[in-house]
Amino acid sequence: MSPVHAFAGGMLMAMAHDYRVMRSDRGFMCMNEIDLPSPLPTGMSALLRFKLPHHIYRSVVLEAKRYSAKEALAGHIVDAIPDKDGIEPAFELAKAIAKKVAHKAKAGSIVGMIKEDMYPEASHFLTIGQSKL
Repeated sequence: MSPVHAFAGGMLMAMAHDYRVMRSDRGFMCMNEIDLPSPLPTGMSALLRFKLPHHIYRSVVLEAKRYSAKEALAGHIVDAIPDKDGIEPAFELAKAIAKKVAHKAKAGSIVGMIKEDMYPEASHFLTIGQSKL
């Protein structure tokens, strides 16, 4: 969870997580590489491609669209936003989600194996560090 904005590497860090919570009253999520301009390494692009619906991925990487919390929720970029403004409600919501799924961690290394199977291309390119450069 980012307390304010999640741009570029911040958005990638958020997308690398299983669940994302964004505070409802401020902040944006955005990949602004096209405005810099800077290419996206293959692994990072694969991560976004596998975690986002295609039309959202397109607007994220080709338009550098800044998503508010409500837009990010509607676009399936984040999983939840709190009903109340501020950082504390966002932290409480994130903790509630974590408590709900924490018991699954007992599966140990199986969790990682399942995630590699969920995102095989992203896992491959992030592991080998292949780049379009």
